[in-house]
Amino acid sequence: MPVPNPSLAKDNYDPRWFIWTIVFLLVSGISLVSWIMLSDTSQADASAITVHHAVTHKK
Repeated sequence: MPVPNPSLAKDNYDPRWFIWTIVFLLVSGISLVSWIMLSDTSQADASAITVHHAVTHKK
């Protein structure tokens, strides 16, 4: 089995996939945060939290 020459692999290296991956992650992250911020009605943050306890009967 022939051993691949590492110098040939480095000559053919194309960093564009890495750049496009970073661009995709940035754009999708900004889009997700924007969607969360715009879809937040802020009503849940201002409302009081009510805790309902189960009714227990004592004998």
